[in-house]
Amino acid sequence: MADLAATGWIESLGVRTPGLASVSAPVRSDDGIIAAVCLAMPIARVASSPGKDYGDLAVLAAQKISETMTKAN
Repeated sequence: MADLAATGWIESLGVRTPGLASVSAPVRSDDGIIAAVCLAMPIARVASSPGKDYGDLAVLAAQKISETMTKAN
């Protein structure tokens, strides 16, 4: 969770599935983390790391979902 606090995302390289990489960012509400945006890709398509390549985009998508949910309530 220290990585999440520092970057806003968490990445995985072949941990659950060999050859698969992912980056995830939390969707938050007043109740805390309620979901996540996860981008998964073959490791062969990762240039630097999943987080460095796509982490900011995952965070932005998660924030937009959070904002939309807040406006809807």
